[in-house]
Amino acid sequence: MSRIAEKIAMINVMSADELEVVIELIFHKALAEPHYCETYADLIFSLRFSFPEFPSKDGGKNITFKSSILNICQNEFEA
Repeated sequence: MSRIAEKIAMINVMSADELEVVIELIFHKALAEPHYCETYADLIFSLRFSFPEFPSKDGGKNITFKSSILNICQNEFEA
């Protein structure tokens, strides 16, 4: 799993939208394969410091990996 995390971490994410796409892909894969849920959780944990922060569009707090994953989880829960 560490090799996969290293390869994903090498993705050159240039915006908050691109960061969200990367996280959503992993998140939806985890939902599709619940028997690997722990592995995907470990992957997300490994990637938590691999991507930069981006300025918020509304001038609030920066958009981080952590805030993005929390937003994606909340959106899925509310859907």
